[in-house]
Amino acid sequence: MNRKETAHATRQQCREYQDSLYAQYPQAAKFQRQKSRVLLFLMLLYLLCILPSVLTSLGSGYLLLRTLTSCGTHLIFLFAAMSAHWKMAFLLYGLGLYRLAMIVYSCYLLKVGWLSMFSSVLARSPLLAFFLIAELLYPLCLLAAAAWLTIPKGRRELTKQTEQMNSMLMEYAKELNRTNGRF
Repeated sequence: MNRKETAHATRQQCREYQDSLYAQYPQAAKFQRQKSRVLLFLMLLYLLCILPSVLTSLGSGYLLLRTLTSCGTHLIFLFAAMSAHWKMAFLLYGLGLYRLAMIVYSCYLLKVGWLSMFSSVLARSPLLAFFLIAELLYPLCLLAAAAWLTIPKGRRELTKQTEQMNSMLMEYAKELNRTNGRF
């Protein structure tokens, strides 16, 4: 059996083991799928929020690098918050509060309220108004996801079960790799 076939067989065995774990812990499996959907939604909403920044910084290498660096840092925090450790979900509170503080600070600097800023943007460009709404919805969604992950005790228990399942899967994969001679 060549290396590619061995890797494919190992992945297949890991999938089968993961399916058996999900059968043992159906609630944790359902929670893991829900959490993945929430993460995907938050990532897409964030990418929608930074799209205007990326498009306006295309002309300047420094601005583009700064935008992409802040994007990378933000996505790292987002992935960490959605990991198996439920305490990491508190990062979502920090990200959400930071984004809300930036919106409030921007309105303070411009000396206008958010609604008046929105109405003036809407009058000029409905597309920019759409991005402005996404910019406001994103921190609210972050705070809602953080509350969804941390406040109900049942979610914390499901996260602990998911963490146990992931560690069991990792041990199984390590053992498979040792027996197949890959490591």
